[in-house]
Amino acid sequence: MDMTQQLHELCELHIMYAGVLNKVADGISARGEDGIVIWLNMRKSIAYPTDIVNHFCLSPGRVANVLKTLEQKQLVTRTHSADDHRKVCVQLTEKGKVYAQKCYDDLLDAHRGILEKMGEEESELVLKLVNRILKAVGKEYIDVQK
Repeated sequence: MDMTQQLHELCELHIMYAGVLNKVADGISARGEDGIVIWLNMRKSIAYPTDIVNHFCLSPGRVANVLKTLEQKQLVTRTHSADDHRKVCVQLTEKGKVYAQKCYDDLLDAHRGILEKMGEEESELVLKLVNRILKAVGKEYIDVQK
């Protein structure tokens, strides 16, 4: 099959299974507050709002709103940096760490459901291909979003 045929097949699959793809994406997504909390927990160090903006390709205003909500839920604290009082440091609270682990466990369960249906061999292939796709388009996608 040549590249043009493959391209058409991929587009047709995308449209034909749009609802399924959206449900899968929603089920395995780590977006918004939960994604930020999981990322902060994985990072294991202080983060700055600009780190979150850059990592998630979000606007500074959106990040400020999410951090305000997370702070109200007592999942994060925001403090001024000792080195530079203009910078705000974001850290998970103990409650935030517990919540992050729950979110991560939920994410694992969603992914487990997909991989178990495929089996070990196909799962390894999918992981390899997804990794290649993300490396191939990741930087380009981030540059377009800015």
